[in-house]
Amino acid sequence: MGLEHLRVGLTASGTVTEWVAASIAELTLVISGAGGTVIVPANATFLASPTYTQRVLGTQAVKTTLAYGQNVVERGFHIMETPTDHPVETLTGLGATGVDLMFAHIGGHPLQANRMIPLIQATTDETTSAFYKSDMDVVSSEADSTPAAFAQQILEMIGEVASRRYTPKLYSTGNTDFQFTRGLLGVSM
Repeated sequence: MGLEHLRVGLTASGTVTEWVAASIAELTLVISGAGGTVIVPANATFLASPTYTQRVLGTQAVKTTLAYGQNVVERGFHIMETPTDHPVETLTGLGATGVDLMFAHIGGHPLQANRMIPLIQATTDETTSAFYKSDMDVVSSEADSTPAAFAQQILEMIGEVASRRYTPKLYSTGNTDFQFTRGLLGVSM
């Protein structure tokens, strides 16, 4: 499967360094530049990074192009609305857009995987890798790599998951959750 056929959701939790933002920007540009689709939730922490936004958007403002969970029709780069900051709701919305798989850079505790869409989790954060290395699909160090090399490492993992040669760790162990957002005006009873 070529990159032009991929639909990938990219996100991050916790603090994102400029190094990580550059890596995710590289990943975004490689996939979308090859004709694939990249969907980023509006609450992805790297969207606050000038490194990411300048490389991916240039001088364009960060604005959503998809509603929460809206099915993507046009290939390319999209930002999905996120009515809440709940990570499981965000991943559920990304899954509903039609992505084939998702990637998250983790700074802190791992995310629960989506029940239907594989979630690759990676970290470059030393504290996260010390506590959660066995839960991560990719562990790297900023000191031992470059943003381009880390992006390539993630791209290779995306290829392994897309071809079904690898199942992300937390997905395969059943550490999953699924929850639609009630939105800004939702009420629970």
